[in-house]
Amino acid sequence: MHSSKSLKIVRKFSNAAVEESYSNHLISEKRSGFHCFPIGMGICAFFQILTHLLWWTDTSFHAESQRLIGADNKEKDDSQHSLFVAVVMGMCSLGVLVVVLLLQNKKLISSPICPPVVVLIWTAMILVPISVRSDNFPLRVGLGWVMLESFLIWVTLPVKMPVAALYSGSIGICHTVLVAWKGSKQPMLVNQLLANVILLGASNLLGIMAFHFNDTRQRLAFLDTRQSLEVKDAMEEATKEQKRLLFSVLPRHLADRMAKDMEASGGGDQDGGGGGGGGFKKIYMNRHEPVSILFADIVGFTSMSAAIGSASKLVEILNDLFTTFDSLSEKHKQVRIKILGDCYYCICGAPEDNPEHAVLCVHMGLAVVEAIKVFQKRTNSNVDMRVGIHTGAVLAGVLGQRQWQFDVYSEDVTLANKMESSGRPGRVHISNKTLEFLNGQFEVEPGDGDAQEEKLRMAGIKTFFITKVLVPFVDDSVEEKKTKKGQGNDNSYGERLEAHLSLQQKNFAKSVNKVTLQFKDTDKEKAYAKVEDPSNGKSFFGLTCIVAATAAASALIISFQTVGFTSASLTIITVSVIGLWIMTGRSAFLGKMLARSVLTIVCVIVAVATNFSYLVPCFQAGSIKSRNSSALTTRQEVVKHWADLSCSYPAYFSVFLALCLFGLSIMSNTASWLKIIASALITLMGITVINLGSIHKAYSYSEIFSFPDGFDLVLESAQAGIFLLLIFALMCWLNRQLDSSSRSLFLQKHDVGRLGEQAVALRERNEALMCNIMPQHVAEHFLDKTQNHDQLYSHNYQEVGVVFASMPNFSDFYTEDAVNNQGLECLRFLNEVISDYDAILDYPKFKDNIIKIKTIGSTYMAASGLNPNNQVQPGEVLRERWRHLSLLVEFVFEMKNVLDRINKESYNQFVLRIGVNHGPVTAGVIGATKPAYDMWGNSVNVASRMESTGKAGKMQVTEECYKILRMYGYEFELRGYVSVKGKGDLLTYFLIGVGKGELSDEELEALEKQEADSVPLPPAEG
Repeated sequence: MHSSKSLKIVRKFSNAAVEESYSNHLISEKRSGFHCFPIGMGICAFFQILTHLLWWTDTSFHAESQRLIGADNKEKDDSQHSLFVAVVMGMCSLGVLVVVLLLQNKKLISSPICPPVVVLIWTAMILVPISVRSDNFPLRVGLGWVMLESFLIWVTLPVKMPVAALYSGSIGICHTVLVAWKGSKQPMLVNQLLANVILLGASNLLGIMAFHFNDTRQRLAFLDTRQSLEVKDAMEEATKEQKRLLFSVLPRHLADRMAKDMEASGGGDQDGGGGGGGGFKKIYMNRHEPVSILFADIVGFTSMSAAIGSASKLVEILNDLFTTFDSLSEKHKQVRIKILGDCYYCICGAPEDNPEHAVLCVHMGLAVVEAIKVFQKRTNSNVDMRVGIHTGAVLAGVLGQRQWQFDVYSEDVTLANKMESSGRPGRVHISNKTLEFLNGQFEVEPGDGDAQEEKLRMAGIKTFFITKVLVPFVDDSVEEKKTKKGQGNDNSYGERLEAHLSLQQKNFAKSVNKVTLQFKDTDKEKAYAKVEDPSNGKSFFGLTCIVAATAAASALIISFQTVGFTSASLTIITVSVIGLWIMTGRSAFLGKMLARSVLTIVCVIVAVATNFSYLVPCFQAGSIKSRNSSALTTRQEVVKHWADLSCSYPAYFSVFLALCLFGLSIMSNTASWLKIIASALITLMGITVINLGSIHKAYSYSEIFSFPDGFDLVLESAQAGIFLLLIFALMCWLNRQLDSSSRSLFLQKHDVGRLGEQAVALRERNEALMCNIMPQHVAEHFLDKTQNHDQLYSHNYQEVGVVFASMPNFSDFYTEDAVNNQGLECLRFLNEVISDYDAILDYPKFKDNIIKIKTIGSTYMAASGLNPNNQVQPGEVLRERWRHLSLLVEFVFEMKNVLDRINKESYNQFVLRIGVNHGPVTAGVIGATKPAYDMWGNSVNVASRMESTGKAGKMQVTEECYKILRMYGYEFELRGYVSVKGKGDLLTYFLIGVGKGELSDEELEALEKQEADSVPLPPAEG
């Protein structure tokens, strides 16, 4: 809700573009309520027609007036009246026709030429009949309709303020000049002119107040709407970025499913995938068949790595290569699975079926072979590509709760891996299963891979090499990109703002009850009832203006008397005080809409009652006339007698009441149904008083006094009653329109708040999703819009701990028989294990120190020392520098405890084989379009070898790692020298448990002195 201070009148936005945009919006917004203006015109036309029809049927008063006026004027009156009727009927018919057209044609009502045309027609409908009437009639003729038209111009006409001022001012001036000219012989001419000017001024003042209140609210709502759109744009941009990153790692359908689950319940421990396993955590895994699987290994990369030496330079080369491969993968409709060191791994046919999966996979293999040849020439290196492809069934999806990566599992995946390892550099090696799906589009020759790999031979696989392409590859990815680009959103900000506003209007229409206008959502209705509109206090000063204007006009054209002056003064003071009290907003009473509405209605009724006090002299005059009616036989006698009394023009009273109805309509923070009830009460009271005996007599003889030539259509009391009824009907419509507008603005502001909350929730969800794809500090980099995400992201770390932990007997457990649902139930169990490992990362002591890198089958890889906020500083003691490595070992012990618990619950006997190492690494993200976080370096390779050369149930570490970890009190068992590929023989130890605790300061000092030269602290990089 806005404070009073914030609702001060804002004349113009400082930004010209914003002001122009707002002006267009305001005009568009007012068009939705513009129907009220032509309806008012139609009501005016109906009044003119109805009064003429009544004239033809009301013979009694016509005869009486003719008797008093005299028969010699009858012929003149008839000719003038015929012309008058013809003009009035013509103008009214034109007005009704315009009303019908406007209400049925939305395009017409939205036309910029519509407002001036409608104003001109309505004005002509009022003024032309006046101009053809006989001279010398009271100046109030047409005044009520001019006041109504002027008021509606301000409130409903879709024009800017200067234009509204021009229209209403011109109408008022034209009417005043015309009636002054035609009624120049009227008694009390100056008084009538002044009264007209005061009442016209009051109606315009009410209109200006309504215009300003609406303009201020609309400006604030417009800013809220702009903010809403900006929030929406930010949300869409954030969602687009989130989806880009998410879809780059996970297939769309899987990413959407996981995001929805995260939004709904965070993934929970629901069952998923293929059914069963009620107590298991949710698994996102589905079986796909047939699918072609491609493994591509860079031959000679190890030698090249040794020649390069620098891990960071090596990562740059890998990023360059794999970014190229990712582009080829997109071109050939492949889904990249993982990057395993220097091995590229992708599939086709899952998660989306593709009948050309095998053909596309072979073209992909040939493309990466050509790409590596280009790399050879560019770098002058001796590397090549060995590609293996096999076709079969896979279980595709995601395991675990952290570091999500789309992966595939099956015996056929293993066979595809063997197809690569049994192939030849520069060739694409395919199985007979793949050959069956190539449809003769390639020439092949025998590959004899089964002779080199026992697993291929045991599976009955025959292998082949691709020798020639018979059907060239057709690239349709370019057209798809053009199509997507052509479907982009090129709409300007203004168009999107207009569309957003239009959508808000549609949402509003769905949100409210069409009859009561109350919100269908009770919480919204309660919130709306508590909104305090500061303009409510200011609108009370509109009532004081009404009372002051009607009091002045009454003194001029009815009579100046003590009762009216006293009541008007008291009302002005009381209402002003109440308005000031409301503007301070210090009372809890104001926080309830019903209370505010009742207070408003009471003040309006008091103002109306004050207007009734002006008629006290007319009661007396009417009573006197009733007692002496037999003495008045001619018009001259009536005029002479009435001039001596204190009730000259009581017919102005209906105009006073109309002004009160105008004032009631601009009272903000008042329920429309209460306004309608109050309007009905005011109208009923007015008609009742007008038709009371004495007042009715006063009206009747006031008419003879007002029309010296005897020419008026219907008794003033009847006209006043009809006029008030029609004004009441129109104000009911207007009050609903204003209430609808107020509620619409509230809903816009409510939507801004809701969108803000959604934006916060979306940002949090984005961060959570990104942290499930890559470590938090890396995710923050990719969510930072100021970063260039096309550049390689990598950092060098000098002191990092690395662990590989596998379940070597899981391969014996995994089977693809019907009992295990083709392997899904085995993976469900593995998902449970990995998810429980992931849960350990949330322990407080591990949360900021241990990072999961990835899983490879049943192998879990994690690292310590990567958190940029917890990096070692020069001069730190050895024990503090490597405390994160000790935490990594504690993490491994927790993994063992988790697995022991799962074994006990599931009656299994799985064991961990663990390898730990430490040292410098390069960590980063390779693949700009499909980012994958990983680590590279000798330390990583040795940690992997510690696991693969270790023993089930044991944690193997290097000698250097042993020297560091023993200071934390761990106990070790010497294993001896182990042959490690590429490293020769390494002395290793088994870490068997925690001993007596950390070493004493003396022991630590001796150890630091002994190991200082072997474990230096180089300067940090990256």
